[in-house]
Amino acid sequence: MKFLGGMFSSPSAQARQALEERRLDDAERLLLQITRDRPTSAPDWWNLGLVYKLQGRWQESLDAFVRKAELDPAPEAYWNAGVAATALRNWTAARWAWRMLELDVGPGDGPPEADFGPGPCRLDPYGRGEVVWGKRIDPCRMRIRSVPLPESGHRYDDIVLHDVVPNGTRMFGGQELSVFDELERMEPSPHPTLRAELSWLQPDDEQALYGLFDDPAYGAENWTSSVEVLCAHCSRSSGHVHGPEVDGEVRLTGTWGFGGDIAGIRAVLGTWSAAGPGRSASDPVIAEPA
Repeated sequence: MKFLGGMFSSPSAQARQALEERRLDDAERLLLQITRDRPTSAPDWWNLGLVYKLQGRWQESLDAFVRKAELDPAPEAYWNAGVAATALRNWTAARWAWRMLELDVGPGDGPPEADFGPGPCRLDPYGRGEVVWGKRIDPCRMRIRSVPLPESGHRYDDIVLHDVVPNGTRMFGGQELSVFDELERMEPSPHPTLRAELSWLQPDDEQALYGLFDDPAYGAENWTSSVEVLCAHCSRSSGHVHGPEVDGEVRLTGTWGFGGDIAGIRAVLGTWSAAGPGRSASDPVIAEPA
C-alpha cells in the first residue's frame, strides 16, 4: 500500500484521493478492483459512479449509481442516477429516480416538461463560465431563457443538462437561488442568436421592450454591461467622451442580443421603435456562425 501521513492508506482511500485530484484513470482502476473484491461496498460504487460522471460515461455512471442505491438507498444515489439517465435520454430510468425522490415530473413516459421554476445555470463551467437564466423543466434540465453571448456556443431556447450540486447563488425576485453547472448541451435551439444596436431616451423604454418580448418564442437581452450616455450630436455620429454633466438630449444605448425567428424579431423592434420618441434599433444581424 501507499504510505501517507504516517499510516498505510487503504485502496479506497487511494481511490478517493485520485478522484479528488482528478486522476480519473487511476481512480477507475482502483475502484474497479475494489468493487470486484468487495461488491457490496456502497461508498466505492458511489465513487465509481462519480468517476464515470466526470468522464461523461453515462451508462457506466448510471449502472454504478443504481448499484449504490441498491446497497444504500440514500438520496444522492437517486439524484445522480437521474442525471445519468437523463443524459442517456433513458426517460424510464430518469422518472424512476425522480419518483424515488418523491419529485413530480408530470405524467407520461417521455422527457419531462415540468415547471421547477426559474434558475441560473453556469455554461462551460471550466471555461468562460457565463451564468444564464432559464426555466427548469425537470430536476436536471433547463431551457435557457436568457440570450447567451455568442462566444458561449449556446442560444436562447437551448435545453442543457446541468449538475444537481449547487455551485454558488444568484438573486431573483428577492429570492436566493442555487447556480448549477452545465454538464452538456442536450438540445440546441433551431434559431440563431441575433445582435442589434438600440438607443432610447427613458429607462421605461427598456422595460417596454422587454414587455414586447414577453413571449416564450422570443428572447431579448441587453448585453451592454454599462450604459453609455451620449448627447444628441454624439448619438448620430462617432461620439466623444462626456463628463457627468451632459447638455442637450440624453440617449441611452446598448448592444442587445435576441433569440427567435428573425422576421418576428424585426417586427417587434419596429413596433417598439415606432411607439416612443427617441427609440431606434439597427437591423438585427446574426451574431454567430450560421
